[in-house]
Amino acid sequence: MLSTEKKSVRPEIRLVRDENDASMIIRELRPVALAKTSLGGEDLCVLGNISMQGKLGKEGTDRKILRSPTLVGNGNQTCVYIYSENSLLRRVVVFRKKSAIYEVELFQDVDTLSFARVVDAQSAIVKGLMEGE
Repeated sequence: MLSTEKKSVRPEIRLVRDENDASMIIRELRPVALAKTSLGGEDLCVLGNISMQGKLGKEGTDRKILRSPTLVGNGNQTCVYIYSENSLLRRVVVFRKKSAIYEVELFQDVDTLSFARVVDAQSAIVKGLMEGE
């Protein structure tokens, strides 16, 4: 229901940490035309679940769900899920801004990185995106 194909012409920004041990991708999730109306009022974790299923369905990788989509925050709510890919952690935050749906995906690119250190940076970016114009 959500298009996350590379072929689409949707904005995507990749941020890479100086040490190249972590990165983030900020992308807009665009529902296909038929799903746009029905997803507009859905719970964020329904959207998070759709996002997660799209990532877990890819072949050729060792992906495991570590935390199912869960609502986080008070007021400006987000949906967060965590999975591992080839033993490296991935954390995805799904949120709405006006009528758009976004996700910020955090990638642990080396297994020696303390994931907690970069989760704070991801949270700050999500907060800034939600509060900004």
